[in-house]
Amino acid sequence: DDLVRCTVLMAILRKCCKDVARNHFLILRSSSARNVQVRACIHDVEHTRNDIATSPLLPEYFEGDVLLCEDFEGFIEALDEDAILLNATDDIAVDAAIRVAVFKSRVKSGASPDWESLPRFLVGAHFRTSFHKTRPTPALTNKILREAVGTLERVNMRTTHALRQGYGGNDPQRIRGKDQAQAWRRDIDKDHHLHYWVCPNDVIEFASLSFPHDDFSIPE
Repeated sequence: DDLVRCTVLMAILRKCCKDVARNHFLILRSSSARNVQVRACIHDVEHTRNDIATSPLLPEYFEGDVLLCEDFEGFIEALDEDAILLNATDDIAVDAAIRVAVFKSRVKSGASPDWESLPRFLVGAHFRTSFHKTRPTPALTNKILREAVGTLERVNMRTTHALRQGYGGNDPQRIRGKDQAQAWRRDIDKDHHLHYWVCPNDVIEFASLSFPHDDFSIPE
């Protein structure tokens, strides 16, 4: 029936597509499980996408799964923010990965977060490029998102330092000319750092990821 075909199609998208499409899932009014396993003989798949990898067709079996959830919180919990960021091909995906990470962090702390009340932030034009230049692993991606969450939630600020105009400890902080935003640097690990601007309206703009350790540049 239609539900079965829809489930199989979502399993194909989840397994074969890049970017956030692989996080397709099924919302049900009530569910006792977090996913449904799919094993099917597929005769043919009609689509207009150019990002679906080759999937097994008859007589071979396709095997995959679809995530299940009952509500919006379950929907967010089912998403993989690390995978979203790792496979990001635009800034919308980067924004989504960070928002999901913040939402999950608040749920983990015992809060009942509202998606619309999450902290406002901006993704700078060079952030995604600098992220991919680090050749990120899943472990590094997880650390980057953890520090992005810490920056937005204003926690563990001891790992944050002003980006200065020179190398001296008393040199003035770097200020962006167009809006007087302040430049900051947050430790991710000994080699990687998160560079961001704090705008006059207190909105965070994630500018770039620095690598190696002695890279103190920040795109304006």
